[in-house]
Amino acid sequence: MRQRQLVVRALEIKPTDGYIQDSLSWVYYKQKKYKQALQVIETALQTVKNEWVIWSHYGDILDKIGKKDKALQAYQKALELSKETDDKNNIQQKINLYTSR
Repeated sequence: MRQRQLVVRALEIKPTDGYIQDSLSWVYYKQKKYKQALQVIETALQTVKNEWVIWSHYGDILDKIGKKDKALQAYQKALELSKETDDKNNIQQKINLYTSR
């Protein structure tokens, strides 16, 4: 609960910051409030279009609400944008789960 309050306070200060919006969506995700998480992260993606971690979070949220095709697309976008080998490997593992089903 405290984490959500801190993120909401940060959004009051910088309401259009996509990175803070991503943080709030992740708080909702962790609380299993996937519809709220989806709404917030879609707003984040309007302002921060080229951040792999936001795309990865978007994929995780889409997966939880059953939008598997869109989740796979989000993971592929995250993979395209990521630079670090560990990040690429983690995203590739998510993609592999989809393609092996």
